[in-house]
Amino acid sequence: MSKETKDKPLTKKQEVDIALHTMVINSKPGTEFTYQEISRVCGLSHERVRQIEIGALGKVKKMLAKIAAEDGVETDVLF
Repeated sequence: MSKETKDKPLTKKQEVDIALHTMVINSKPGTEFTYQEISRVCGLSHERVRQIEIGALGKVKKMLAKIAAEDGVETDVLF
């Protein structure tokens, strides 16, 4: 690790990424987390965590629909 990297403080995103990875790694497989648990780790409101989830799921659905269309699969089968 270079000296420049070692001396730089972590960004908020890096801190959140580390906290979420730690949370997931230290849990049993299949563990579900509440918005409240995630919001506490991320330093965000419950509502903001919910909004981020909705946006992420929308992106995943859009990507799956694109892949399905390329493969000739009807999207109503997926969702």
